[in-house]
Amino acid sequence: MTGAALSDEVLVRSLPGGFENAFAEVNGARLHYVVGGAGRPLVLLAGWPRTWWEFHKIMPSLVAVHRVIAVDIRGMGTSDKPEDGYDKKTMATDIHELARHLGHDTIDIVGHDIGAMVSYSLAANYPDSVGKVVLLDVPHPHEGLAQIPLLPQPGQQIDPGSTPPEAPYLWWFAFNQVRSLPEQLLAGRTRLLIDWLLDYLAVQPNAISEHDRSVYPADTSTPPKFEEPLASPDR
Repeated sequence: MTGAALSDEVLVRSLPGGFENAFAEVNGARLHYVVGGAGRPLVLLAGWPRTWWEFHKIMPSLVAVHRVIAVDIRGMGTSDKPEDGYDKKTMATDIHELARHLGHDTIDIVGHDIGAMVSYSLAANYPDSVGKVVLLDVPHPHEGLAQIPLLPQPGQQIDPGSTPPEAPYLWWFAFNQVRSLPEQLLAGRTRLLIDWLLDYLAVQPNAISEHDRSVYPADTSTPPKFEEPLASPDR
């Protein structure tokens, strides 16, 4: 399947519900979002390494009662990938300003994984702007994350599907913090990582279709070239 067939424009047209593809310049970054429906605004923030497409199966149902706004947070999908601004307070400000840009004083928000961290920060820093908050599949960032085991013990089985849920061995946490190297190693091969993660972590890997697995690595925009240490996950 070609990159054009997996573009945001094509994907949005495939959804029932009258969704539109759009971009907005907010907080010094160009954010991509998909919007549709009417009613109380509901913002959806996906987790790594996915995009707004993570929510495509539920978006058509949500538009029956909500103004649905599925956003690619900075660094993901076809949103800007600047060199800095990845602390969660800055990313939350992105969403706060996007909501204002769209004319919404108050929003409900659903966040998954890193999107949940941004959602929490949004509610903590802009409490008057947030109604309901749903946080999916994420621990709160804290110093203890630096102590989690990234690798199993010698001889311990780590084949896909065999890892006990209490010890997922998140080796990619460290891998993604190496400056400049991951994006070079993964250029043109991101699908390998996405398949491995889905097969390793998903309860039902087959629930994620071949088409969906092809969507997430399809973005070909230029990744940032990091020179400074990673920003901390400040609230």
